[in-house]
Amino acid sequence: MSGATWGHTDRVEVSEASVQVAEVARRLRPLREPFIRDLFDLTLVEIAELDHDERLRGLLEASITENIVTALNYLERGPEPGDLDAPTAALAYARILAQRGVPLSALIRAYRLGHTRFLDAALAVLPDAVTGEPMAVVPHLVRQSADYLDLVCDRVGRAWEAERERWTASGFGVRRQWVDQVLADRQVDLDRAAEALGLRFDALHLAVELWPTDDVADGDVDRVVQASCDVVARHLGVRRDPLVVRTDDREVAAWFEVADGVHVDPRALATELVAAGSPVQVACGRPEHGVEGFRRSHRQARRVKLVRAASGRSEPAVTTYAEVAAVTVLAEDLDATRALVLRALGSLAEDSDRAQMLRGTLREFVLRHGSFAATAAATNLHRNSVQYRVQQAKDLCALDPTDPATAFDVLVALEAARWLGRAVLTRP
Repeated sequence: MSGATWGHTDRVEVSEASVQVAEVARRLRPLREPFIRDLFDLTLVEIAELDHDERLRGLLEASITENIVTALNYLERGPEPGDLDAPTAALAYARILAQRGVPLSALIRAYRLGHTRFLDAALAVLPDAVTGEPMAVVPHLVRQSADYLDLVCDRVGRAWEAERERWTASGFGVRRQWVDQVLADRQVDLDRAAEALGLRFDALHLAVELWPTDDVADGDVDRVVQASCDVVARHLGVRRDPLVVRTDDREVAAWFEVADGVHVDPRALATELVAAGSPVQVACGRPEHGVEGFRRSHRQARRVKLVRAASGRSEPAVTTYAEVAAVTVLAEDLDATRALVLRALGSLAEDSDRAQMLRGTLREFVLRHGSFAATAAATNLHRNSVQYRVQQAKDLCALDPTDPATAFDVLVALEAARWLGRAVLTRP
């Protein structure tokens, strides 16, 4: 009898606590957006393995967003899981991390971090959300949120493991393992690696990063990538097939064995890609020799890709390291670069079409040592138009671009604004 009474009382307490927890979730809903932004920023700071390129950061943000929305819905409904599953974005993010070789432990740490921050936010609204003693609700809040965490971690863990197994067993997974060992400068048998990868390390290598535009369907990625690599090979005049390694399901890294004196013309290559119907973005390193050159050219291409991702623009379609070598350094610390741009350009740092037009004219003017005639010839503008635009730009600029003491800072800021775009500009 006493056992039956205890069970009945427990069910009532749990039911009442679930109502209180649901109210906490409802109080958190208006705070959702700033919470997601803060958690996203904190995750990138605390878990370095998850701070990758713009695409992965976007997937991380989508995963966090869907998890928070789903968790709030779960807490409002009550403790019965029902047909609850991990959010689609969370599963997609886990699979991409598996393809990129990011350890599952980093992903689980992110979920634990999110759970801790969620409890901090929930405890902050708890006193106003519940009737009676707030601390009596805390165990139920912790248990129900932990139940959600366990379920989702189980689902995303399985997705990660299945994708990692599939990826490793595939042909491109095997190549990726060999390439990762070479790039990491580990103790690797270079002769065996060269045989497995079908290339010579004692050659001149040019690395590229290549990814289709967003409008390319997943089912068309292989075709577009192959066609694009063929176009790049023709442009470089190479005869050996390139080494192509899938970075994930929509991106590849490739190495082309090139001849001395080879040069990538970014505008010409972009035109050739368009003519071939290949809607891709290409980031090119420099030709470098030997195994160190194999690694160095790849690092250069990766840095170019980071610059392109930060800008948020799809043009130009082809960018070379020679064009943006200095900017890749600026891209490593966007906060500092953003401050430099604002200090030098002032109101000219606005992310608007008009400011972009004025920055372009001013950049040409500074590069041509303040010659209106040379700037007019370079921009195909009338000299009077150049004078008008330059004066407008100078009026907005915080530093004087014609003063030798500040002209360099202005030029660096203009280059950063040109290539990094919205990542360093201010909103109108």
